[in-house]
Formats: sequence, structure tokens, C-alpha cells
Amino acid sequence: MGEIIEPRLREILPPDAAEYASNYRFCLHWSGEEPYDSSRAEEIAEGIKESCTGLEEARDSLRRRYRPGSPVDRLLRRVIADVDSDSYEYVWDDPANKSIVLNRYYESSGQGALARVRTLIAQRRALSDTSSAATKSALAWMVKVETGGLAELMANIDRLHPETAKEVREARVRWERETGEKVDIRRPRRGYAR
Repeated sequence: MGEIIEPRLREILPPDAAEYASNYRFCLHWSGEEPYDSSRAEEIAEGIKESCTGLEEARDSLRRRYRPGSPVDRLLRRVIADVDSDSYEYVWDDPANKSIVLNRYYESSGQGALARVRTLIAQRRALSDTSSAATKSALAWMVKVETGGLAELMANIDRLHPETAKEVREARVRWERETGEKVDIRRPRRGYAR
């Protein structure tokens, strides 16, 4: 997920607004980090210095450049509100499916879906009789992730190359047949975690 946030910001905002939003996001991140030792404290101080310095001036400059209520102003305010609430909706909001970043993200996630499903099914079988609660818990989490990931890919199937789309459909059929876990494309989650 982290690898698409910055490119997505650069895709939806002009360069100066994208840089501000990125610095704002990192400033917020570093300000909330815990300095558990001196090395970490130095890293946090450097992160704060790099991302927080000049933030107010950059914000004021953007307010002068993009008048209140302009498309850039509205979008930037939305991004900042999402960042403040720890939401990533601005990353995924692409109703027309025109985002090159998201199209590449889904294509990359879709490639190899069938191989991931085969591997997880084999692991599930091999570990089905294990007595370890930790192993069963990890396996249940992996099943949940794969089911959610397939749901998201199915919901975005029109973004995929036809061969990748075919592979994702095959992965869904095999997954549902072999595991009994239904892939509910009506409620996909955001961001395919591998």
C-alpha cells in the first residue's frame, strides 16, 4: 500500500500540492513515533526536520496559489482530512478507473493470483491437522487476506489485461471450490495486501 500513496498523490494533485500533502503525511507520521532508544530518537528528529520544516509556509503559498473552493483546494483539503483521520480513501477514489497508478497496482496484484491461491490451498491442506493455535490463526488470517484480495481484484476486473483477468477468474473459482470461502465482490476491501 505504501508504495502507491506517493505516486497517487502526484497523479491527483499538482506537484506543489502533492509535495505539501506528502510532507504533511510524513510530518504527522514522525510526530507520532516513539523514540525507544537514542538511534530511533535521532531518526525521528531527522524525519521531523525533513518533513515538518516549512510546512506552514508551503500551506500559505498553496492557499495563495489555489483560491479557496478551487478544484485543487477542495481536493487538497480532502486529502489532508483523510490523512488526519488515518484514511486512504483519496488513494482509492477513482470512479472512472482512469488512474494509471491504480491500474498498474491491480494488474500487478492480479498477476500470479492463481499461483498464490494454489500455494495457500496447499498450505491449508498441509497444516489442517496441526495442533498449534498460532499456526491455525496465521492460516485463518492468510485465508481472509486472499479472500479479500480476490474480491478486490474481481471488483476491479475491468482494469486488468484480459489474460490477467482470466487468471483472476480462475483463481476465484478454484479458491471457492477448494476452500468453500466465498469471494464477495460487493464489499471488497481497499488495497490488496500480499
